[in-house]
Amino acid sequence: MSISRRDEDLLTWFFEEGVGLFWRSPLGPALERQGALGFDSRGRRVGKPQPWTRAATSAHRHRPVEASYLPDDDELFRAAAVSRRLRRVGAVDRAAEQTLETYYGGLGARWARTSFGRIFALYPLTDAGATLVREEQSARPDLELLPHEHIAAQWRAQRMQPTQSRRERCALIHAEAERRLFSAWRAWRAADDARPRRPS
Repeated sequence: MSISRRDEDLLTWFFEEGVGLFWRSPLGPALERQGALGFDSRGRRVGKPQPWTRAATSAHRHRPVEASYLPDDDELFRAAAVSRRLRRVGAVDRAAEQTLETYYGGLGARWARTSFGRIFALYPLTDAGATLVREEQSARPDLELLPHEHIAAQWRAQRMQPTQSRRERCALIHAEAERRLFSAWRAWRAADDARPRRPS
């Protein structure tokens, strides 16, 4: 019922690294600052030293290493392809797009390293999980916990002092999270089928 390993790697890469390719770069302000240093206090352009003079030799020797950035075209194209496919997913099913971002993004990566597993990131998105979080927040408003931490506390309580009702609730949340993930995977595969093909 899952997607291919290639698609999983692609989504993980996109949400952890690829999406950063489209963030605002600090390089622009750095270049503006460099440009401003080319003018003196009266606003006149600072001239370059004449070749073969002592000033030119000194400027060459003490030239600092300038920051530079060369974008990787392959990564940009790959990120753009994933972004377009996710837009197609979101146009049909907004919840599926949110599920993929949560599961393969930073939250999923955080919980993947724990005993709960990556799917734990989806628990607050389920109806049963959201209900549990609301109940916990209203019962203990003094505790400033994130939604995942409320649910994790219930899981730990179940391990330490198991009860039938809590076990059933935990199982319901997990089942809803799995259904949500399977639905998102179907939407991801359908978005690839809906991709416009080049005429042969």
